[in-house]
Amino acid sequence: MPLTDLETALATIYPQDLEKLAADLLAERGYDVDPTGTQGADGGLDAVLYDDDRCGVLHVSRTQSDRLRGKITSDAEKAAEYDQSYDFFVFVTTADPSGSLRRRLEAELQDEYGWTVNIWAREQLRNALMTDHQRLVREHLNVDPGVPRVGQREEIIELRDDRLDCIQNRTELPNELPDGPTVVVHVIPVTAVTSTDPTPPGNLPAVPFFGHSKRVPDAGKFVSDGVVGYNHRVRQAYPDYLYLNESGWIEGVSTEYFRSKPGEDGGVIDRDVDRAIAATVHGSLYCFTDLGIEAPVFVFVALLDAGQYTMSSDGIPEFTKGWFPDRFTAGPVELETLDPDEFELDHLRPVLDRIWYQAGRSNGSPHLSNLDESGDE
Repeated sequence: MPLTDLETALATIYPQDLEKLAADLLAERGYDVDPTGTQGADGGLDAVLYDDDRCGVLHVSRTQSDRLRGKITSDAEKAAEYDQSYDFFVFVTTADPSGSLRRRLEAELQDEYGWTVNIWAREQLRNALMTDHQRLVREHLNVDPGVPRVGQREEIIELRDDRLDCIQNRTELPNELPDGPTVVVHVIPVTAVTSTDPTPPGNLPAVPFFGHSKRVPDAGKFVSDGVVGYNHRVRQAYPDYLYLNESGWIEGVSTEYFRSKPGEDGGVIDRDVDRAIAATVHGSLYCFTDLGIEAPVFVFVALLDAGQYTMSSDGIPEFTKGWFPDRFTAGPVELETLDPDEFELDHLRPVLDRIWYQAGRSNGSPHLSNLDESGDE
């Protein structure tokens, strides 16, 4: 997979610039950084760090992944020989090791020296810089991390399209799903197509049900590449699920919001489907918070096999009803914040309004237009 602009900048940064970036990054994350008396440029100690009453040492290295073990072992030996004793050891590197190797090295050094060890490799640097420290990216790397490359956007859309094919064909699903029209929500961070360090399913957080923002502990099950949540109390085939993939993307699927007309083709779509979509996205943000996933994140919505279905007009002023094709898609919408406490229905206006435009309502979602008129639905 091609490197992002940010990853390319990190991979090619000069050692002195990496030291400055690392020092500024750790300072912004709450450490007191003292570079006084450091040797720099891979000559040894790069800075002393203070975290309340704890004292640590920072080493910075631009090195290749296959040389990481030797470099960090050498630097740890040097740190152990300093006159001052330390409580923790931070190693910042442009190497891109596997997550298992990084964690193994941290554990080995902690066992050897008794320090708390934290290795900031390229992926950890990129994830931290993507949103929380964009000023540092622009200042030190001359890159805008908030703008995904065209290639990344294409990969995200390709991932979404592949999943829609699977759902429509009822193949490669994380949980059994009844046949029939389906609403699908995908919430995909850019890191889902750039990360090379998936989270083991057993370490993934609990997920909500489709249409709900609150998570239910132990309500789901682990599968080979993620965790899936569904309502165990439903005795027949489960009509929906919410799936969190090990790469960090979320798929919510439901067949509950469609009511067929006996003896006729097609039927009616529940008007509250957009509320369910919003609740599903809201619940996804709690999962992302637990995983440390940061923006940019993109939301897609689809209605599958809903040809000859119209939107329910119950309680809505009369409008000319429109029909849905067998594959209707809306999005993406980019979420500017992943804080669940700041999420609002209006953040999804482009996709929710588009659903209602297709349904024939010229002023979009009634839930949003009511908010526009009164400020409170």
